[in-house]
Amino acid sequence: MRPATSLWRRSADSRPRPMPSGPLDPTLNTSLAGRPAALQSGNDPARKDHAMFTPDRTRPSRRTLLKASAASAALAAGAALLQPSAMARQAGDGDLEANKALVRRVYVAFSGGDPADLDTVIAPDFAHHPLLPDENPGREGFKGVVKVFRTVFPDFDVTLEDVVAEGDKVAIRGIARGTQRGDLLGIAPTGKPVAFAVADVYRIEDGMIAEGWHLEDYLSIFLQIGAFPPAPTDATPTA
Repeated sequence: MRPATSLWRRSADSRPRPMPSGPLDPTLNTSLAGRPAALQSGNDPARKDHAMFTPDRTRPSRRTLLKASAASAALAAGAALLQPSAMARQAGDGDLEANKALVRRVYVAFSGGDPADLDTVIAPDFAHHPLLPDENPGREGFKGVVKVFRTVFPDFDVTLEDVVAEGDKVAIRGIARGTQRGDLLGIAPTGKPVAFAVADVYRIEDGMIAEGWHLEDYLSIFLQIGAFPPAPTDATPTA
């Protein structure tokens, strides 16, 4: 076993020494004397080994690249939202109110108004989904639907419960009421009052209604008048 004094001496010798304040000993540079060209050319093996384990501070880290990519994607998405869509323009509050007022005029025509007023509301090539029995495409076909309802139900009236607008669409939920005084899909007049739900969605384009989707509770009508239309003799499944 080594004496404690030798261990103490080694520990004391290994302590860091202060740098000399005078000129450096020229002999300290002898280890590099034979390698200046190698260091300048970058072919020094010791320098290469050091580079393998030293991070390159001039290149962005993977985390920085991911953050930059996410920021670019967010900016692109925001720019896309600010651009008008080819299918639908994001309407302002004023446009939304104008669109709702346009759709309300449709139900004024149904509820005793002049169907001719629809010429300034419905686009000439209006698309109605689905077409009702005997309905022709376009604005004139839709005006024919209004006339049919007012013939079957002379006191026809639609109360709008909800009118909701977003973008270029307007949706309504309402209750239609009337007394059956005319033929309804082959059902003779019954003189019975009915009330049924309606739900419609319209697409506005260039200040006019260009397209519409409709849904009426016909089952409720038939149950209230106590009759169902006769089944068509030429009904053929299409699916």
